[in-house]
Amino acid sequence: MSETSVPSQAPADSGSAQTPPSLQAAGAAAPATGIAPAAVAALLRRGRDLDRLAGCLAVAGLFGMAASWSAAASQPRLLWVLCVVSIVSVLPQKYWAIRVALDADLFRLGDAAAIDTTLGALRLMPANKAGRSWDARARGALRLLRRQAACVGVQLLVLACAFATLRWPA
Repeated sequence: MSETSVPSQAPADSGSAQTPPSLQAAGAAAPATGIAPAAVAALLRRGRDLDRLAGCLAVAGLFGMAASWSAAASQPRLLWVLCVVSIVSVLPQKYWAIRVALDADLFRLGDAAAIDTTLGALRLMPANKAGRSWDARARGALRLLRRQAACVGVQLLVLACAFATLRWPA
């Protein structure tokens, strides 16, 4: 029986630790300032969690609509309207979730030209924004994530108001 030796990996230099694999292969350097593209991609993937929360809140809104037809509602019409608003607020959140997921995948690639080409072809980015720095790209992508979070926050607030109209047993 022969032992196979596993080659040890050389420690990565400080510059390549932040550089995405596609940029390392091309010999490009990581951005000089700001957040590395891989870190932005990791932050943007949190949008998936927000999307799941919004889906759960939409289901809770459906239950609230059902409760509006029961005797549990002190103000059934108000409860119904608030639940409908909560469910409808999922639509803009879904749009932002799709945009955030797309940006997360593009940032994971770490290829600025691919990001510009893809977003331009889909008409999700004006042509004059092509060629921006990584910092500007990161700020724009994180702005989308904040918009998604704001939609979930509105949905949560409206749903909390809706359930506050229910009569709870004493």
